[in-house]
Amino acid sequence: MLNICTRPLWCLTYLICTSVFDKFMEEIFHPPFCLPPLVKVDNEQAFAGFKLSNPTTAVIQISTESKDFLLYNNSIDRTVVSSLNEITHNPTILKIIHDVLQDAIYLREEYALEFCNMFDTDTASELLELLKRKYSFLL
Repeated sequence: MLNICTRPLWCLTYLICTSVFDKFMEEIFHPPFCLPPLVKVDNEQAFAGFKLSNPTTAVIQISTESKDFLLYNNSIDRTVVSSLNEITHNPTILKIIHDVLQDAIYLREEYALEFCNMFDTDTASELLELLKRKYSFLL
């Protein structure tokens, strides 16, 4: 199980240029272990001033079993970010997402990202009738 909270902040890899992004993509598709690829995807929204109706993605986090990657939306060209479809739309990679409906809407609108083969922890907690459904509780 991916547990991103146990890793110290200095272990994060910041995707700040295309060459680092290319290494990240290589690690996703050629992991150091033989298990099927598994990633955790999350994004955070930023609101421009008081305009709450049209947020933009501030950061996209993608975690493997060994590393966490943070991609800030203004650090890499949008066309490069859209190449994340190789991960998000790949049926051989399991994506673990909390509240996928919300994240998928924003990522589709901003970067044309599509998703398949997902496990939504929010939906799972609802089906299990858990009293607490916040992601921090589910970890």
